[in-house]
Amino acid sequence: MRAKILTIVSVLILSFCFTYVKAQYTLFVKEKTGTQTPYAIAGIKKLTFASGNMIVNKENGNTTSYELDSLCYLNFGNNLYTGIPTIGAERNSAITLYPNPVNDQLHIQYESATTEDIQLKITDILGRLVLQKTISSHSGTNEITIPVEQLPQGLYLCSLRNGNKLEINKFLKQ
Repeated sequence: MRAKILTIVSVLILSFCFTYVKAQYTLFVKEKTGTQTPYAIAGIKKLTFASGNMIVNKENGNTTSYELDSLCYLNFGNNLYTGIPTIGAERNSAITLYPNPVNDQLHIQYESATTEDIQLKITDILGRLVLQKTISSHSGTNEITIPVEQLPQGLYLCSLRNGNKLEINKFLKQ
């Protein structure tokens, strides 16, 4: 019974998430063993739940199966739309935060067209500044790790700014 309820809830959540596929770029599958596997949303042909398993059918024909009991969580790279041009919007790039929810180390991955300084800010849901940092980034994919174990549980916003371009993602601290 528990597996059926979990399957139904998962299908509803995933259906809702796929509705906003333009704002979603990556599905992260986190297993209880600690293994986290990212899947590009555009590369997923079908996601099904059957007999206590989640099956990821990819566009390239490959299939990966997970036992639902072995999963810690599923997370979609989620962008909060602000209407403000994003860093690298011309290149359809985005920032990705993982794991989300996070316990101790938040990984931030983003694309940059050039070598440039980026302003990183983390604020709580009430808008109070928690962290502010200038990051030197290089052209291409960049990744930084921010320790967040000292933060209280709650919802936070992570923003990256370069001049008048801004991108914001939310994350949950457990």
